[in-house]
Amino acid sequence: MSVEVGSAVGYFDLDIHGFLDGLKSARDAVNNGIGQVEKASESIATSFGKNLQSIGDGMQSIGRDMAAISLPVAGAGAALLKLGSDFETEMKNIAAITGFSVNELAQFEEGIKNIALSTGTSQAALAASGKMVAEAGGDMVLMLAQ
Repeated sequence: MSVEVGSAVGYFDLDIHGFLDGLKSARDAVNNGIGQVEKASESIATSFGKNLQSIGDGMQSIGRDMAAISLPVAGAGAALLKLGSDFETEMKNIAAITGFSVNELAQFEEGIKNIALSTGTSQAALAASGKMVAEAGGDMVLMLAQ
């Protein structure tokens, strides 16, 4: 057996406006922080890009300067190689014409180098002269007498 005493109805009213306002404030703060980070990143990227551009311009300028210098240096190097090659060729010709021993040829070569240093004449030109003297049957030792 059951007895009914009455009924009670209750309503539970929950006000979440404060909670939602708090979430909105948090969201706005996060968005604001993200916006500030984006602005800072853009500023850093722009600054970094300008610095890289400045470095690139400087390197380009150095490259132009180096190109202006390297061409004459390369030409001088090629000329020195040619003179050295000419000298070696003339010394081989002298050895073939005179029949000098290795020691005699080394002494003759040293004599030509000394004369070149004291007169400012190229070794190749002096060796070519020596070859002409040898071809003419001249005295090679006398040629080196100073």
